[in-house]
This record gives sequence, structure tokens and C-alpha cells, in this order.
Amino acid sequence: MVKKVNNIEIEYSEEDKVLAEDIMWALEEKSRKILGFFELEKIDGLKIKIWNSHEEFKKHLLPFLIENGEEKDLEKITGHTNDGNINMLPPRFVEKIWNCKVSNEEIARDACHEFVHICQQKKSGRFGDQNTWFWEALATNLGNPESFSWLKKDYEQSIHWEEVSTINELEKGMKYKYNYLVGNYMLQRISHKRIMEYVKKPDILEKDGQKILESARRFSNNMFLNKDLKR
Repeated sequence: MVKKVNNIEIEYSEEDKVLAEDIMWALEEKSRKILGFFELEKIDGLKIKIWNSHEEFKKHLLPFLIENGEEKDLEKITGHTNDGNINMLPPRFVEKIWNCKVSNEEIARDACHEFVHICQQKKSGRFGDQNTWFWEALATNLGNPESFSWLKKDYEQSIHWEEVSTINELEKGMKYKYNYLVGNYMLQRISHKRIMEYVKKPDILEKDGQKILESARRFSNNMFLNKDLKR
């Protein structure tokens, strides 16, 4: 089934009709703010596909991962924008990957996360091939910050900054909780003008990345623990 709402076309199976509606509702709620952040009016020709086969989803994704040397992540990925559109797995497949119960609401939030990537691609003319940590920092904060509300309660038990003591360590793998914390710091302490410079000129960010990571660690410790851990 295919449905078009405003400038967005969404493709889904009958089984995922409710999920499609939830995704469109979530985007309706968040897209204007996200577009505004990236100084965009709209995204023309955007398509969303909810895949009814995990195997077909992986087959579609694999060439992009091979191109970027990331094929090891194939079994972990539940959504992507590598082809310039939003591709999502429904809960019945995501639950097997995450090994937990997953709601339509969570997938809808993740679709908003992917929409942030689409907007950054549009603004930067790139596809997240440099400073991936920064792409995820923005997407987790602008697209699905609700997914990290648990940090308020579990920060001290779950966050160990020595796991990402360098920006290169943050760049590797899927460390979304740290991406979120770094992005939260950037959005609160770095001007929007400067962040947009990072979006459009990633080489500038290469020079500032380590300093941003260290500042984010201090900021997060102060915010969640009310103390500055300098080690």
C-alpha cells in the first residue's frame, strides 16, 4: 500500500497500516521544528518504506554498508537513509534484534531520528560519511530524545565515559547514549550558527571534536551528578 501526505509518500503492508499512521503523525508533530533547525522549508520527494521482510531490508542495505566498510553492523540496523529515503523495520523484526518488546511509538520516534539524517544530508550534501558521531548526536536529540529519558534515573550506573575517552572511540560502533549526551551539550552550549557551520563544513568539526567530547563529559556529569569529574 502507498499513501501520500503532504510531500511524503509512505509504503507499507496492510499489517503495518497502524504503524504507518503513527509514523506520519510523529513526523507531522516534529518535522517543522527539525526542518527549521536545518534552515530548510521542506524535503521534496521523500519516501518512507516500512519493510515487510527483514531479509529484503538487509539485501537492500548491504551494498551501502559494504561501500562504507560497515557490513559488520548489518544485523543490528533497524532503520536507515542510505538511499536518500527513510527505511524502517516494524516492531515484529526489531524485537528480535533488540531482544525486547518494541512499540509502534518507538519505531515512529526512530523514523523522526532518520528524518533528521535526511535533513542533514540535504543541508550538507553528504551522507554521514564523516563525523558520524555528530550526525547521531543531532538525530538523537532532535528526532527521538524521548528514547533517552532513562538517563535521568540511570546515568551513574550506565554512563562510563572511559568507554569513549577519545572522539575516535565515539566514532566507532553504535554508542547512542553518548551521542545523545554530546548532542545535548552542543545544543545547550554551542550556538546554532556554529553547529550549522559544522553541518556544512565537517572539516572544521574534525579539529574541534575532542574538545567537544571532553566538554560534554564535564557538562553531563555536572547536570546529572552535580559534580565535575576531571579524571
